[in-house]
Amino acid sequence: MMTGDKVIGIDPGVNGIAYAIVDSESNILEAGFVQGDIANTELWAPRAISAFSSFQHVASNLPYAKHVFIEFTYARTGASIPAIATLGYVVGRLYSLYEILAYEEEIRLVSPSEWKHSKLTKKEFLEVFRKKLTDKQNEQLEPTLKKHKKLVQHNIIDAVGIALYGLSVI
Repeated sequence: MMTGDKVIGIDPGVNGIAYAIVDSESNILEAGFVQGDIANTELWAPRAISAFSSFQHVASNLPYAKHVFIEFTYARTGASIPAIATLGYVVGRLYSLYEILAYEEEIRLVSPSEWKHSKLTKKEFLEVFRKKLTDKQNEQLEPTLKKHKKLVQHNIIDAVGIALYGLSVI
């Protein structure tokens, strides 16, 4: 990877989409969580469409990155088939969005087990991962986490993990 190149990591969800951008020196340049307008409905599809629509506007204004890594979950313990199918829809739309935005270098789907290298619980993983970040990275991440509800902070941390994983494999 050349100096100045960037990687985007995306943790898609039905209710919102977390993203993080890191540079070639592993600095966290930007991170956030974009929620749709229709978060309080029991219907999966409207929530997902709303989340994607909101993210689409954010994505078109993010700095260009040569590499995009999107988490792709095809199975999850306890998740319903409609939830997984809807998540697949969101992932497909994200992939297409980055093709349209001319991300020609690399758009890659990665499974949680591929980028996490772990079978820890979500809580255990978050504790371990935060300790692996440098002091500088934690300082870069903290203001973003403070801006978002605790409920979605793990998604932002995952997006950072996905971006850093992408940085390590390119």
